[in-house]
Amino acid sequence: MNKLSRRFPLSQIHKYDWTLIGLLLGALLVRLAAIVKFPSLHFPDENFQLFEQGHRYFFGRGLVPWEFTVGSRSPVVPFLLGLVFAAAEPLTGGPEGYLFVARLLLALSSLAGVAAVYRMGQRVSPTHAVLGGLVTATWFEFVYFAGRPLTEGLATTVLLVGLSLASVSERELIGRRLTYIGFCFGLCVMLRLQLLPGILIAWIWVGRSQVERWALMAVGALMPVAVFGIADAVVWGEPFHSYFETVRLNLFQGVASDFGTAPFDWYLRLLAAQWSYATPLLLLLILLRTRSSALWILVALGILLTHSAIPHKEYRFIFPVSACLIVVAAMASADLSESLRARRRRWAPAARLITFLIACAWVGVSAVLAFAPPFRAEWFTSRDVIEAEFLLAKQSSLCGILLYDYPWWETGGYAHLHRNVPFYELPEQSSANASRVAGAFNAVLLKRSSVADFPREYTLLKCMGAGGAEDVCVMMRNGNCTRIPQFPSCGVAPAVNSDPSTSDPCLTQFSLPPDAPG
Repeated sequence: MNKLSRRFPLSQIHKYDWTLIGLLLGALLVRLAAIVKFPSLHFPDENFQLFEQGHRYFFGRGLVPWEFTVGSRSPVVPFLLGLVFAAAEPLTGGPEGYLFVARLLLALSSLAGVAAVYRMGQRVSPTHAVLGGLVTATWFEFVYFAGRPLTEGLATTVLLVGLSLASVSERELIGRRLTYIGFCFGLCVMLRLQLLPGILIAWIWVGRSQVERWALMAVGALMPVAVFGIADAVVWGEPFHSYFETVRLNLFQGVASDFGTAPFDWYLRLLAAQWSYATPLLLLLILLRTRSSALWILVALGILLTHSAIPHKEYRFIFPVSACLIVVAAMASADLSESLRARRRRWAPAARLITFLIACAWVGVSAVLAFAPPFRAEWFTSRDVIEAEFLLAKQSSLCGILLYDYPWWETGGYAHLHRNVPFYELPEQSSANASRVAGAFNAVLLKRSSVADFPREYTLLKCMGAGGAEDVCVMMRNGNCTRIPQFPSCGVAPAVNSDPSTSDPCLTQFSLPPDAPG
């Protein structure tokens, strides 16, 4: 005991920032609760461009979307996720375990943004530190994206750190700080190339006309840029191949527009809908902080305007915008509390109470918006399909799966199945077609309304949902699977540099056999 006391003397405890530690623990608990309580996939890309490719790299099986056939995605993040899978799988035993570990590590990485905003606020006042850290720890959008491998979320955390480091006086923008800022800005662009306009604004703001600043930031940016460039050279054959392909395909060929377009003001209307009744107050707070947080606002506007000009739009693309603006609003709310404290000393106790009430208001508003339309549905996207795949993963007799009512990209793929069995899709759904190839698989993923389409030997294992026709169901039969040459399974490794329009892993041309086994 005495030896332990000498190593960790009680007199040193006061040196720890217990407020920050408390905020980080609270942030982790909220994120952990979201991961456990609301398993979901925000968008197919979350799985098939990241989890699925990580699984393919380390376990040898995974469906390959078109981005990974033409080489327009960096392999770095999928590789790191696959590394986590490979390390966790022997300990956890299956997809539920290694996916939980991966999401937990992603959530832990998001705490860097909480700590950075807290430290930035600490330079102004304890109130700014507490409110800034609390909001970054608990605001529903931060929590929602924290445990997801989406590069928008990862880049947002890095952006928060970089902007927080840059939010200091001119005389403090020297040496290591500039190198760290450059590292964050470089990594942010490598994770999400589309954030480049916002990063350029921040880079110019920090560097100004001082060559030394630009040089130190460039030194910091060199490491992440080099790592991602080398990774592309190893996987795709040339440095930065995925970035050039992204620009060529999406900017010059408009491939992304094939997946849907929206008008210029769509993001503004989306933010207004997500923030709902809090929108006017949040905008007022942002306006009050225009001068003090000009860097954050300009970066947010740069990202918002460039993304608004791109026809293809998705909510996750502007998460960095929302994050920056929410941090600004949090700082502005701290300004209000501090201004009250500064005006009259006798109001100091009231100011502390107001700070507490402001903190409660932030947490309360966030909780309400998280589970109010339109955001509430986000927590449950693909939840039942994930549960169905986890159930299939535990079936020892599994030898083939038919995706009857669900295209491959609406599933969790092999990352959520972790079994060396084929997936199948029918070109046309009907009871007759299902019966003719029923011997090729012994499990079916389908809606409750389609259960009657399958032969008598298939029995209902379980349905996930509220008991309606749209419930996700699993049917299985006894026996083995028989390969049918005319009915190929979904491909798991399409050729590199194939045409995006024909690189669907389940897009196969075949004719159903008239007398298939089974």
